[in-house]
Amino acid sequence: MLRYGRKLCGLGAGAALRGPTDRGGLLCGGRARGVSTSWSPVGAAFNVKPQGRRWDLLGERQGLFGVPELSTPEGFHVTQKEALRKTEWLVERACTTPPGPQTVLIFDELSDCLCRVADLADFVKIGHPEPAFREAAEEACRSIGTMVEKRVAELFMFDFEISGIHLDEEKELMPWDPPYYSGVIRAERYNIEPSLYCPFFSLGACMEGLNILFNKLLGITLYAEQPAKGEVWCDDVRKLAVVHESEGLLGYIYCDFFQRANKPHQDCHFTIRGGRLKEDGSYQLPVVVLMLNLPHSSRDSPTLLTPGMMENLFHEMGHAMHSMLGRTRYQHVTGTRCPTDFAEVPSILMEYFSNDYRVVSQFARHYQTGQPLPKAMVSRLCESKKVCAAAEMQLQDGVPGLQLLDDQCISPGMQLLDDQCISPGMQLLDDQCISPGVQLLDDQCISSRSAAAG
Repeated sequence: MLRYGRKLCGLGAGAALRGPTDRGGLLCGGRARGVSTSWSPVGAAFNVKPQGRRWDLLGERQGLFGVPELSTPEGFHVTQKEALRKTEWLVERACTTPPGPQTVLIFDELSDCLCRVADLADFVKIGHPEPAFREAAEEACRSIGTMVEKRVAELFMFDFEISGIHLDEEKELMPWDPPYYSGVIRAERYNIEPSLYCPFFSLGACMEGLNILFNKLLGITLYAEQPAKGEVWCDDVRKLAVVHESEGLLGYIYCDFFQRANKPHQDCHFTIRGGRLKEDGSYQLPVVVLMLNLPHSSRDSPTLLTPGMMENLFHEMGHAMHSMLGRTRYQHVTGTRCPTDFAEVPSILMEYFSNDYRVVSQFARHYQTGQPLPKAMVSRLCESKKVCAAAEMQLQDGVPGLQLLDDQCISPGMQLLDDQCISPGMQLLDDQCISPGVQLLDDQCISSRSAAAG
């Protein structure tokens, strides 16, 4: 763990914005920084604007994610060719090996061989700013897909579905109305004006909050590492080493957080390399990318997040921790490579942490004055999350046709009567619409299933 602290000192992370207290000036190499800051090293690393890659002038250029071949777009052809060659060999082994545990190991190695190219290419084809890299990655995806269809489609159809590689998947339309209208209601009822909260949610403060939470719950510390030349696709991408207090290095998270031209407008988690137990007994460390679309810092302030952005950050970091901690024997079932409902559990749990006063009070403070976010503002923010809880529960229970209208839950076949949503079999009780098996709790409609789950 000491070497990560030393690397961080070399980043100049202590050049953070001034805070109300001094923690010794962030001594690096026996030399105190000239600024006073209350941010932790990882918080400071995200609250200071990158100073350029002056060190890139030295040393040999590395490839994306440390893969030497990917220093140029043409490297995708090399990696896919090698992966396909190894795939042919592994398929041959699988066909000639008697059924048993060894066959399972061969299949997982085959999955890893293809996924390490396909997953990486799947991210690069949408996340890299250079068209040549995106086109090369797209071609690699097609090439790997052709191999799967020709040689291992029947063997690996189930395997690839849970690995997140879908060759011809129809897009599923998700309802957007309830989240939108519930957000409007929250803002109106609780005066959740984002501009009032943003100064307390600098990106560095939020990253510091995540670091505090992970350290207390999991014994994990996040360290900002200096990527090698050519390892990242944009200068503002940060690399985090995830280190456990006793297990050591668990993996790496590349934080592609900021807006740029042609970048998809979505917040998501990409698995670049899944963790697995290798034949020599060592563990293949997972590598993931978190992609957000946050505004850049300005001359006068660091990147400031709205409450919604902060919650999304916590959500996506939940996926990342799932990938880091899911130390399975086989890579095709590691981390988020599991049923979707289960994959969302850690990320939804992180959303609850982001709306708990005990957590938010640990890190939310004004980027200029260091003043903590007032308790009343935290309370309003947390209480606002309970609005339309019944509608959100219905969505989680799989009712995609549910809509929100005038603060009422409307699903197909329902009608509005005296400003109430009524469907066959429902009754009106205390100005609330109640259906069989539903009870009234804290002014919210709660199903018996939800009430039992707490």
